[in-house]
Amino acid sequence: MGYCLEMAGINYVILERTQRSQISKAQIQLSSNTLYTLEQLGLLDEVMKVAKPTAGMTLRKQNLSIMGRVDLKYFNER
Repeated sequence: MGYCLEMAGINYVILERTQRSQISKAQIQLSSNTLYTLEQLGLLDEVMKVAKPTAGMTLRKQNLSIMGRVDLKYFNER
C-alpha cells in the first residue's frame, strides 16, 4: 500500500508492530478494502494487469505460527 501511495504522490506514514516481517515478500494478498483503496487512487486497473490468482493461503496467528492452510485450486478452476 505504501508503494501505491508513493506512486500517487500522497504523503503517508506506515505503522507496524514488528520492525521486520518474517513473511516472504514474493506474494501479497489484496483484501477488498485494499482493492477499494487502489480503485480510489486510480491504480486498480494497473494492479489487475499484473495480478495472478492464488492456489491457496496459509492462515497465521499473531505470533506468525501457522494455524492452517486453505486450498483455493477448486475456486480458480471454475
